[in-house]
Amino acid sequence: MTEQVWSARVEDDGVLAGLWYGVHGLATVAVVLGIVISGLSLWLTVPAGALAWLGLYVSARYRPAAWFVSGHLVLANDVARWQANDEGWVDGRIVLAWRGTSLVGVTLIAPAGRMSLWLTRRRVGDVAWWQLQRWLVLQA
Repeated sequence: MTEQVWSARVEDDGVLAGLWYGVHGLATVAVVLGIVISGLSLWLTVPAGALAWLGLYVSARYRPAAWFVSGHLVLANDVARWQANDEGWVDGRIVLAWRGTSLVGVTLIAPAGRMSLWLTRRRVGDVAWWQLQRWLVLQA
């Protein structure tokens, strides 16, 4: 049997970005509203509100690479190769963290450490998504 290889360019997904910012924005709004409604004294309200906004800033500044990193991914049997924008190739073993019809989670275990990628149809394109689903079926 011939070896099955899947390869694609992984791009940003606006829906995942919207979910990331939306969840953190809603959490910040909920904390601030909770502070205002609870009637805490001004000495507690200001620091708690500042911490809520700091949390929103940190979530916007330090986004998870699994959702936002772009690059080129190659999967073959249980081995993967990853190249983030203009960096060198990283080779390692893959573990499927999630396998679904709308989302596939791939974890690359390399000597330098672990790296997770969440793949969606928008991140890889329609044709590559269909090929990935086929590759997953053939690997099972």
